[in-house]
Amino acid sequence: SQGAQCVHIRSFLPQWQFNFMRAWLFGMLVIGTFSARLEDDGNTDDWSPVKLVINSNKKYQMPLKILLDSMRAIRFANFSDVIIVVGGADSDRIYTDNDMVYIETPFENYDLTGLSMLWHYRRHPYVLANVYLYLLDTSTVGAAFPEKFRALGNIEQQEYRAVNRPASNICAFGRGVLEKFKTNFDQQLSKDEGLQFEFGQSPKGVKQIEAFAQKVTELRPRVDHGEPVDIYQTGHPRRVYWYPDFDILKYIFNGGNGDITGTISQLKCCPLLQTLKQHRKRKHHKHKAKKTKKH
Repeated sequence: SQGAQCVHIRSFLPQWQFNFMRAWLFGMLVIGTFSARLEDDGNTDDWSPVKLVINSNKKYQMPLKILLDSMRAIRFANFSDVIIVVGGADSDRIYTDNDMVYIETPFENYDLTGLSMLWHYRRHPYVLANVYLYLLDTSTVGAAFPEKFRALGNIEQQEYRAVNRPASNICAFGRGVLEKFKTNFDQQLSKDEGLQFEFGQSPKGVKQIEAFAQKVTELRPRVDHGEPVDIYQTGHPRRVYWYPDFDILKYIFNGGNGDITGTISQLKCCPLLQTLKQHRKRKHHKHKAKKTKKH
């Protein structure tokens, strides 16, 4: 019977996946024909040129507010092209509020939650776009952001753009890349595994986004932006990095996790992080030796 089948399916799926599947199947009955027609016709004229996807969490309301306030302060005018993915929510749902699209899900995968949900909702009318800029909530934007956001419309369908690692998973990519990575980001990673992913590894088989792109464009490196700041008033200042090609500032709690939730823990350094530290140390000593030689 139908009820028996439902119980059988639930026995093999985590609760959040079962709820998501049930909500999604219902939604597809309403929007499936519409979105399928768009894809079959190859007509993307009605889609947004670029959408901003902000990866967030139910516990990170303060960082999210600070990011959105920074966007309002510079008179960002494309809030209807903003998608906010909130992990750790009570249920799966998609809705609009203050012109922005919210995707809520109980699923939590640190920096990668938004990528997972973006694929699952990729055919929803609220999500359709030719290009996506992926950003974390622990960021703010500068005055040039609106112009740089609009300029991303020239990204090719199979293109991926980002700074050289580490990049805090901030990147832009075409619709074709989204269609190809599928459920790659449904595999849950720990914070330490997420750090390994950020440094170019593939923990638990999770592939890098550029593995699904035909064209990879490396942007100008991110820049250390002055002294650490306690932007979230946690008592733990964060390092600030500027991404010049996006005009985005990213705030990082180096070596730790949980300052915002009040559950501080130290992260284990993955091999690539340790290598990077050694490289920076050698570079510093080399620069110091050159300076001494000049004098």
